[in-house]
Amino acid sequence: MSKDPQASVDILNLARSMELVAIAQYMQHHYALDNLMYPAFAKAVKRIAIDEMRHAEMLSERIRELGGVPITAPSQAPDTAEDPMVAYAADADLESDTVFKYNEYIEALSAIDHVSAQLLKKIIVEEEGHSQYFQDVIGHITNLGPHYLAVQAGAKFEKTDYEEFIVGKNN
Repeated sequence: MSKDPQASVDILNLARSMELVAIAQYMQHHYALDNLMYPAFAKAVKRIAIDEMRHAEMLSERIRELGGVPITAPSQAPDTAEDPMVAYAADADLESDTVFKYNEYIEALSAIDHVSAQLLKKIIVEEEGHSQYFQDVIGHITNLGPHYLAVQAGAKFEKTDYEEFIVGKNN
């Protein structure tokens, strides 16, 4: 039970609006990555978007339990980048901001609504996993460049191709 149901609803709706941005952005990036022939990237981003859909639904259920109406508008326009590095950087930034804000929301809710605070604590664990995934891919693209992107697009490389790329051997 919330000591201040309306305050809880307001905070949960802020979180929900952030989830709606993530859904739209990740699905947009999924379509772009799929069009660019990066099936593994596209599939991973789509799975994360589905996680965000589940988060939005969980928040909606709690908002309704408190007598509120779930918000339907995203908090900002989604990024629509098509370049993998730019898209993943935008996604990493979005997850980082979400984790930061959710920590603030958890702190505020802890004083008035233990159930809602616990819900956000559950969601934030997944958000941190998403953030780590995006950061890992950015690191791979940065460190391995076109070779990594080519492999993600399905290119096959022989050991000698890899050695030439990484070690600088010329045969």
